[in-house]
Amino acid sequence: SIDDETQLLLLEQVQILTAYYSVTFVFHNILAVAINNNGDILWERVIKKNNSKSETPIYSGFTGFRNSEGNYVLLYHGHKKNLDPNEFKRYSAFQNTDEEDAVIAVEINKEGNLSQAVLLDNDKLKGHKLRPGMSHFISENKILLFSQLSLNVKKQRFYKVKFTN
Repeated sequence: SIDDETQLLLLEQVQILTAYYSVTFVFHNILAVAINNNGDILWERVIKKNNSKSETPIYSGFTGFRNSEGNYVLLYHGHKKNLDPNEFKRYSAFQNTDEEDAVIAVEINKEGNLSQAVLLDNDKLKGHKLRPGMSHFISENKILLFSQLSLNVKKQRFYKVKFTN
C-alpha cells in the first residue's frame, strides 16, 4: 500500500508464443496503478520494457521493494534505449547487442512520478543477465541481485546493491 487510503498495483504484460516446438516468453511493459479505497484510479503509469526470450522465462520479470522514503523501487534486466521517452519502439534486452544491456532501476513515488536510471551497465554485467525472481531483499534499502550468463548457467554473479538518499 502507498498509504492507508491508496494501494499500488503492479501488473506485467506477459505472453507465451509457441511455434514449431519453440517457445518464446515475452515479458513486456509494467503497468503501475494507484487505486483508492473506493476503487477509483488515481493515476497509472507505463514502464516501457521488453524481455522477449526464447526457450526460458527465468531472466524475465522484475523484482522490487519499498524504500525508506516510502517509494517503490523496481529492478529488471532491460535495454538502455527503452529509457528514452521519445523512442516509440521497445528494444529487447535479449535480442540486441550486449552493449545496451543494463539492470534498470525505477523509483515510483506516491504521486506517480517515475525516476528511471541504469543501475548496472554492460561494463559491470559482462554478459550476465539478471534473474529477478532469484533476487533477495536483505534489509532496508539493500537487495542482493542474482545473475547468470544465459549460455552458461554455471557462471553466476551476485550484486549487493544499497540505495541511499
